[in-house]
Amino acid sequence: MLGHLSDTIVHAARTHALLAYGLAFVLTAAEAFPVIGALVPGTAIIVGLGALVPTGALHFWPLVAWSTGGAILGDGLPFWFGSRFRNQATGLWPLSLHPDLLPRGKAFFERHGGSAVIIARFTPGVRAVVPIVAGVSGMRSLRFYVLDVVSAVIWAPAHVGAGVLVGASLAILGVMAGRLEALLIGLIVSLVLLLWLVPRLLRFVIMGWPAPLAAIG
Repeated sequence: MLGHLSDTIVHAARTHALLAYGLAFVLTAAEAFPVIGALVPGTAIIVGLGALVPTGALHFWPLVAWSTGGAILGDGLPFWFGSRFRNQATGLWPLSLHPDLLPRGKAFFERHGGSAVIIARFTPGVRAVVPIVAGVSGMRSLRFYVLDVVSAVIWAPAHVGAGVLVGASLAILGVMAGRLEALLIGLIVSLVLLLWLVPRLLRFVIMGWPAPLAAIG
């Protein structure tokens, strides 16, 4: 059954590669939106899609390019929103649902300065707050977008590459064991659990809801 499911996933990705690349773009962008981003397993999906590269269903550089573009846009829009509305931002949806997010984000931003834009890219929870905080704080647009692009150019190949390495390793194991399909499905499921679900459950247990949305420092 797992083998059939894996064949279906690989075939779907190969047949609808543009859709898979588009999914990477949308998820990496959505992951950076305040509140909403905490609910999007973008990182896990990107690594999972990277694991499909060794199968030939997807290609490395197009996947990196689409993921990079989504990451840049995903941070750029909240920054523009923060710059445009400044202190009014807390009263607008979705920040109005969690008014404590901006103060926490400002504390993180003040602690790390401009480097917070890069650090946030690799930090769950923080990523969905820092771009809008940078805008609200009056950070110069040129400086932000330079840091935004640099962080995205590092982030996307790192995560896609991680998926490729693990996928290639499993391909070797699959040739030896004759169970590549089951191993590949197990990888994708495990990545989703480890990179998205588990950290949020831990924050829930330790800090209580809505900690998965608000714990940023």
